[in-house]
Amino acid sequence: MPLNRCRTPRIQDFQHNEVYVALTATEIPGLLHWLIYVVNDTESGWKVHASSKDSDVFYCAKEEWRYVDDDIAVAFIKVGQIDEGLNVDHLVDYVKGVQMNVVPESQLDDETKFSCRVFVKEAIRILNEAGVFVKCPDFKALAREVNERAIDVVEHQNPQLPLLLNSKTASSWQVSSTKE
Repeated sequence: MPLNRCRTPRIQDFQHNEVYVALTATEIPGLLHWLIYVVNDTESGWKVHASSKDSDVFYCAKEEWRYVDDDIAVAFIKVGQIDEGLNVDHLVDYVKGVQMNVVPESQLDDETKFSCRVFVKEAIRILNEAGVFVKCPDFKALAREVNERAIDVVEHQNPQLPLLLNSKTASSWQVSSTKE
């Protein structure tokens, strides 16, 4: 089933330094790439992800991305916020140490080999454990939520893309600490 993409998608609700789990289309039909997306403005931001571009092995990459200039964005699921005065480099400092090419012990029940999805789940686990940017005590539940809310919707209902969703499983530490 082809993906029905909006022409020149622009997500007006994006706010600077919001953190998303993003899914993008790949050259392989049905396979989506998972990444962490940090908003710069309504048209661009930074993707932090496991990449193997120009390499035989995965590495942690931080790349500027104007998602409006290509049509690979499938979904953005808001999971957190980088505190004012900080930026994407602070988030990268926490996740750049994710061990690539091995499945972390915390994911051995669910994963058989390293992938971009494994990287995102481990990055979310690390950020939660550090108490910064993303509060998500159950990264496996977040992965299930991404599958249920984004991937299934895309595969079965063929909505206009990209989807913009708020996670029910994850939030920012800043937001959660101000709740009464």
